[in-house]
Amino acid sequence: MQLSQVDFTAIHFAPLQTNKGVKTSNATSRGGPCEFLLHPTEWFSAPFGASTFDKDPQATRLTMELDVTSSEILPLLQQLDQWAVRDFCTNGLFENMSKEDVARTYHSCLQTSEKYSTIRLRTKLNIAGLHSCKFFKAPENHPIDFKELDLRTCQIRPVIQLKGIWKQSNQWGLSLDCKKVLVDLQGTGTWDF
Repeated sequence: MQLSQVDFTAIHFAPLQTNKGVKTSNATSRGGPCEFLLHPTEWFSAPFGASTFDKDPQATRLTMELDVTSSEILPLLQQLDQWAVRDFCTNGLFENMSKEDVARTYHSCLQTSEKYSTIRLRTKLNIAGLHSCKFFKAPENHPIDFKELDLRTCQIRPVIQLKGIWKQSNQWGLSLDCKKVLVDLQGTGTWDF
């Protein structure tokens, strides 16, 4: 399934659970994970690669931002933000919060950088463990180890899971995890999904 085919009205969120000071709610779509190919033909750059804020070399859960500034999926991602705010204003998951507070405290998955004149989609990925992201080298589609990659110099095509939402202090947002990533070391190629 592609992002453009996701039926957001079919997504269900579990009750909020507290884990390490952050409240989370898992999302499902028709009883299973909500996974989608970001775009069937576009390749994206990850100009800062995948890392943690504090550059911890031992970290296994990393942040990866994808440049979507000129992408045709940018309006769909903006609609995703609008849907999230609208849905959570009406579904009652955030008890004791007014609709205005729900909208005001939303932290978009789209990050605008005036410094770089870009709009980037913020995602997470695991590089170890049961739920680790799988990487494949284009055009052969053979598995490749994350340690062999410098994502800052590659073009990628990710499969993303809308994992759920997170809520911490006075902010909340969507949690988007990369599950599979096709990596083009040369910047061109095709991939059937």
